[in-house]
Amino acid sequence: MRQQALSVVLALALASGLLAALLYGPGQPGGSSRASRAAVPTPPAASAPPADEAPPAPGAHHDARLLVLDVANPARVAVVGESEPLPNAIRGLVLDGSRAYLIDPARGVRTFDVFDPTHPTDAGTWDTGLTMRGLVARRGHVYVADYAVDPYEYYENRVAVHDDEAWRFDRPVPRNAPLPPDSQKGIGMAIQGDHLYVAAQVGGLWALDVRDHAQPVLLSAYRAPDSVLGVAVEGRYAYLATYTKGLRVVDVADPTAPVEVGAYRTPGVTMDVAVAGRYAYVADHTSGVHVVDLAEPTNPRQVAVVRPPYYPTNVVVAGGYLYVSDGACGLRIVDVRNPRLATEVGHYPALGVATAVAAAGRYAYLAVTRADAARPCVPPTAAPLDE
Repeated sequence: MRQQALSVVLALALASGLLAALLYGPGQPGGSSRASRAAVPTPPAASAPPADEAPPAPGAHHDARLLVLDVANPARVAVVGESEPLPNAIRGLVLDGSRAYLIDPARGVRTFDVFDPTHPTDAGTWDTGLTMRGLVARRGHVYVADYAVDPYEYYENRVAVHDDEAWRFDRPVPRNAPLPPDSQKGIGMAIQGDHLYVAAQVGGLWALDVRDHAQPVLLSAYRAPDSVLGVAVEGRYAYLATYTKGLRVVDVADPTAPVEVGAYRTPGVTMDVAVAGRYAYVADHTSGVHVVDLAEPTNPRQVAVVRPPYYPTNVVVAGGYLYVSDGACGLRIVDVRNPRLATEVGHYPALGVATAVAAAGRYAYLAVTRADAARPCVPPTAAPLDE
């Protein structure tokens, strides 16, 4: 089977402070990769994000799969392709051309060739030796974020080995530092131009210059008011999903000096954000997906709310539709061609737990864990958090 040339050019440890630059070539690591050691600011105190879907015990078989869904008619979603079973739940999923990249938290980055959507083909796995939590891809380059936590020592030094060359960047973590639990919520990442933005949870928003993939430069670490779980970038603004503090609008016209200019509070826990044009789609864990008008970045305004039946954790926008990964209730499809009249128009029952979603053209790609097939699709019962 032909291996896909997967270029993983950056890995960031979020809570533990590990920073490593990696390169992965066809079939096996190759070439050379170096990166300077940049000082990382100490993260602010912040709330730990929730374990939205508790992971099974180590060694448990998840029966996770990548599903390819034909969503040309959202009212009649059909499965057209399905991967072989995967041993671990998928925590992240992105598309880049005809490739789908998945985060296997125990194995690293899995690659599938989806040129033929009816036959997603395993195109290789890169076992990084790290606990992968986030990724973003562009033109054959995949940027990955690592999160390494030892439950006994609070953090664990990890070493990235590449062609007999290894290096690491370690930042001690205070023993009383808030640590995000091991959950299936991935780390948000976005790339625009020469800059990579990482939702570094308790570390806030990181901005990096990646013009030289072998030597990424940390430009800034914005101290958000709470853990940053998701990020979207449009124009000069970065939009942050900040756990209990809702949507934050940050001016990154100068990535070395980000400045918050606006905010919108949701009543629950903000898990993810997607932006298309002048609208943001904010996934709140208990109150649904909020459609927010960004015409005035200093004063974001809610114009609609869509309430999927379970816990929305991952949102993407493509072709006038919003695709929502809704846990035990699978995939929800929302017509946002007129965002102010956002309406659910279709869904697909995952027969398990939907953990990540991506979309392009007439297809949606859904990561599903079927070990929890008996979990019912019922409305959440958690009360909204106090303002």
